[in-house]
Amino acid sequence: VDPQEFTTRLLGTAADQEYIDANVRQADGTYRFTKYSAITYNNATAEEAGAIHPLADVKVDASGHALEIITNVDGADQTAAVRNSGKNLEIKAGTLRLQANPEENYTLYAWGIRNESGTTSVSGMTEIEVDGTKESKAVHVSGGTVTLARLHAKTNADAEDSAALYAQNDGHISVDMRYNAVDGNEVKLDGNIVAKDAASQVDVNMRSETSCIKGFIYGDGEVNLSFENGVWYNEKRGATLPTGFMGSCVSNWYGGNIMEQAGVIFQRDDRNITINQYVYGDTKVFYAHDPAVPTNIKGGDIVVKNAFGGTVRLITDNTGLNTESTKAADVNLVNETLNALANKLYYTTYTKDESNLVGQVQIAEGLTTTAASKRLENITFDEATGRG
Repeated sequence: VDPQEFTTRLLGTAADQEYIDANVRQADGTYRFTKYSAITYNNATAEEAGAIHPLADVKVDASGHALEIITNVDGADQTAAVRNSGKNLEIKAGTLRLQANPEENYTLYAWGIRNESGTTSVSGMTEIEVDGTKESKAVHVSGGTVTLARLHAKTNADAEDSAALYAQNDGHISVDMRYNAVDGNEVKLDGNIVAKDAASQVDVNMRSETSCIKGFIYGDGEVNLSFENGVWYNEKRGATLPTGFMGSCVSNWYGGNIMEQAGVIFQRDDRNITINQYVYGDTKVFYAHDPAVPTNIKGGDIVVKNAFGGTVRLITDNTGLNTESTKAADVNLVNETLNALANKLYYTTYTKDESNLVGQVQIAEGLTTTAASKRLENITFDEATGRG
């Protein structure tokens, strides 16, 4: 189905003649799209970035329909599909599809949503794909708040500065925190999550089996993750990392209600993952190992500073191990591998008589969430160091 097409910016004022002529702008100022629609816009200067850039509070109603925004540059070095500089922008759509710099014409800076101040909220699915060779960010909030019900975000992994979610100053990003809390909505983030400054905050709810994050999580601000069924691949995205990057860090972690619905981490980086507050729930952490030397577990540690309850299960596969054998050498190698795996978990406040976290180690048939267990043991933490 061909979309209803627009080629001018949506500014939220009576000057939006193309939208008035198409009966999209209503008498009350609402923009109502009653069919699949597309806005294609190329900006010539940085100031003109933003195919949607409200100059007044705006409500966009595309309920039950797809609204696609494709933005590129025409002489500028930056572009954004949606830009908010201090207004209240509310978008309702079946799917809001944002493409920034899809023609790969080497724009330096590209953003799906750039919120400089004000409030932007989207109900329905938001799909964002951004290029940009220097900076590629799906959602960038330097001030104000962005609230999204569901989100698929893909960034340019080769860009110098790449992030699916990026909050700075006192900016706040919220993804799937207020919608359908029982079953959750699908959230897929291909890019880092960054809360750059101390006053910034990012909240993400991963409550479906197909939800996933691919990238690092870091910054001086607060990142809160609610993980049930979702998967986090802790691996590099973007060409460079910030000076002094010491590994991913999550402020507050909420796991699954039962182990079968646990949040899952694939630790694919040599630096540690730090969880400041493990609030509750179950989590599985998958580690690869050297098949020739199974006790050589690949990846950094999991460091839990405080815990209010829950279980962390570290899992590796049985490559190079014979869990069925009764030979002393095979049994010893399995036990040594389990011990090496346990050493990857630190529970810091265990040294101060806190004992709210349960640690477990497991050898499974493979490094998949459905692999059958071959051996499962509990972890005993060291009273002096908190190490498993």
